[in-house]
Amino acid sequence: MDKRNRLLAAARQAFAEKGFGKTTIDEIVDRARVAKGTFYLYFKNKEHVFKELVLLLEKHYEYLKQEMQSRHNFEDKLYVYTERYFSFLEENKDLARIGLFNFDHVDESLKKWFVRLQAFQVDSIKDAYSGANWTVIPN
Repeated sequence: MDKRNRLLAAARQAFAEKGFGKTTIDEIVDRARVAKGTFYLYFKNKEHVFKELVLLLEKHYEYLKQEMQSRHNFEDKLYVYTERYFSFLEENKDLARIGLFNFDHVDESLKKWFVRLQAFQVDSIKDAYSGANWTVIPN
């Protein structure tokens, strides 16, 4: 694994375990086993490496959105959403933890991204729901 990917993996673990606010660059470079200067060859600061990890989440949600749009009925859309979403969470627990629990110490642009992510999730469910053929069952 190259140094940049080692830094990303180390940051991913540290942010997931300690959160953005409590993670330091020193901790990231120690985990990656690289010199501190190496960090700055790839990233401007801690926020930059965090944004790189958030982009991985965003790519997953874009993929999920495309998968849902390719389905034509409610059941398929709902199945794709829940299966892909929860599989991703299971396979990427640390990355999911970063995306779900690190709102407090991020800059405004990242907060806006998290709000868009939440809106995407809600809109995806609404989209699937609106295409359903509902039948009222009498009491």
